[in-house]
Amino acid sequence: TGKTVGKVVDTTFDILKSAPEDALLKADDVQNRIISIAVDGTGMFTYDPASRTLNPAPQRTLVLKTKKGTYVKFQVMSLYKDQPLVPSMTSELGHYSFRYAESQDRNLRTN
Repeated sequence: TGKTVGKVVDTTFDILKSAPEDALLKADDVQNRIISIAVDGTGMFTYDPASRTLNPAPQRTLVLKTKKGTYVKFQVMSLYKDQPLVPSMTSELGHYSFRYAESQDRNLRTN
């Protein structure tokens, strides 16, 4: 019935209790990404130059409203195989681990 829209919210997964108002959600396109590619702490990921690793920003939660109207909060837990607590530059990248919660309304309580 529509497009999937979303927003990266500056709060942790567990603290986020409800989805932002629909007016704050945006569609993803080539010019305006829902998830910024920035790795400086302002996006969903950070880059650690010492270990040369890309890590999820724990204080960021992705909220989506699907085209069917379902709300989803989504947190990336790791980008590496076997979810190492402290990844290194030899950790195998490209194995996404995440958690999510969904709701038919804006209530996204998980605890």
